[in-house]
Amino acid sequence: MEQIHFVYLLTFANGKVYVGMSKTNARGLTTDRYRRHAYDANTGKDSPIYNAWRKHGAPVRTILSTHTTRDEAALAEIGAIQAHDSMSPARGYNLQPGGQGLHAPVGSAVYELMRAKVWNNPERRRKSSEALKGKPLPESVQAAHAVWRVTPEAKAQFAEIAKRPERNAKVAASTRARHDAGFYAPMHVAQRGRGDIRTSEGHARNAAKRKAFLATPEGKAASRKGMNNMRANPENEAKRLAGLSTFLHSDSNRAHCEAMAAKSRKPVKDLATGHVYDSRQAAARAFGVTGPTVGHWVKQGKFAYIEAV
Repeated sequence: MEQIHFVYLLTFANGKVYVGMSKTNARGLTTDRYRRHAYDANTGKDSPIYNAWRKHGAPVRTILSTHTTRDEAALAEIGAIQAHDSMSPARGYNLQPGGQGLHAPVGSAVYELMRAKVWNNPERRRKSSEALKGKPLPESVQAAHAVWRVTPEAKAQFAEIAKRPERNAKVAASTRARHDAGFYAPMHVAQRGRGDIRTSEGHARNAAKRKAFLATPEGKAASRKGMNNMRANPENEAKRLAGLSTFLHSDSNRAHCEAMAAKSRKPVKDLATGHVYDSRQAAARAFGVTGPTVGHWVKQGKFAYIEAV
């Protein structure tokens, strides 16, 4: 028996629809796909169509067209999804433009139709943009994208995109349009009276704000997140360890360590009792704390370094 490919429409009680395509089974029946949908809905599969199935009950199925080849059915499915606007959340439950065009060979009829009707269709892009506004991507998608964007393939793709003249011209035009529309005006107002960020005063002001922020719970959480993201990339972690090794063996770090060691040997005075300890380490042993803790007390004004007595 010759197998038939067909495009079908599911209409739910709330008026929304779903367009799909399938093929007849070995006995020439078109009901297998419908039964599979019903099974997935009854077993709790998570998808807009199955959530609607459970909420509104079984939909009415209509065969829109039949075809002798899969490619013909794929083309018809794309057209039907466009005609019924079933990718719009207000009208239907399709999540993809149909036809499996994302997986079609480049240059094939399905691929070219996807390019013309979906990827290069301004109206389709506008509707998709409006439908997705305010809806954050699932955490699993965000995590997968974060992993992908640090791979060599992703970096090569980004570098190639950055070299495209048409892309750079589009970004420049968009930036100029934003300037002309006054998009950046609030930023200028917010920066008034703060001085040039490139001066030493500007750097000191930003460093103080950053230090204050990192001392807050939100700042600490942001710092940990940034460090974890950075260390998740083996290349970044290798660079960090190499930089740390270079610093530890540098003359500046050696001088810093010698200065800290000399300071730890200086006598300190307990300002509350007036007692003088031979060194910071002696005070630390007397109080059962570490040397840096005594150094912190010096900063707090509880202890003070004095000249040797």
